[in-house]
Amino acid sequence: MKFALRRNTFLAASAFAMMIGLGTSALAENITLSTPDGSLSLTGELQSFEDGIYKIKTSVGTMELSAKDVICKGDACPPLHAWDVVTAN
Repeated sequence: MKFALRRNTFLAASAFAMMIGLGTSALAENITLSTPDGSLSLTGELQSFEDGIYKIKTSVGTMELSAKDVICKGDACPPLHAWDVVTAN
């Protein structure tokens, strides 16, 4: 009886850990950020998007870029709304 309980607990914990891992990998998708004229582009994993700033993990390190300066391409790109990107006057 104790063996069956331990086995079920182990299976439940394993399933939970697997779901957490799958969820995390789904969030870490690659995006490409390019300047409007196409002269520069960076590709990396989107880490976050807050206050109009993209934070991406690239092969040379983590970088932060303003959404007002780049165009985001990729399935993980967040939708942009007029209130997301505020330009200074």
